[in-house]
Amino acid sequence: MSRGAYSLGELLKQSDSTTALLSRAREQCILRDRVAAELEPDLRTHLIAALDKEQVLVLYVDSPAWASRMRFVTRILRAKLTKAGMCFDKIKVRVQLQSLPQQAPNKTPKRGLSNANAAVIRQLADCIDDQSLGGALRRLASHGQ
Repeated sequence: MSRGAYSLGELLKQSDSTTALLSRAREQCILRDRVAAELEPDLRTHLIAALDKEQVLVLYVDSPAWASRMRFVTRILRAKLTKAGMCFDKIKVRVQLQSLPQQAPNKTPKRGLSNANAAVIRQLADCIDDQSLGGALRRLASHGQ
């Protein structure tokens, strides 16, 4: 006897742990948005996530440089958040580096000389009196695309 097809959404809604996980994710998004609203626009764009861990606000930013900038404004941010009704004992700033796209293992980056650079090297070779140096430059220029 066939049960029938269920959508992924229906299956996720049936699980208590999944429901709790989705609820927690929504809460974190709301917290992140509320914290971002209190930040300067340049800092706001680098805020990745905000977590409430036992009255400690943990902010994740995308680079060490922005983490340093964020640490400078934590006192002001904490005061603004308290005024907005969100009280935290402490604010910590962490770096969450974005993963870089993986390059295919067998693909090597293309190395070559552009046509424009090859033309410049040829012109230079024509202006040099030293024959051996001029010849070496002409050979190098021949590797242009």
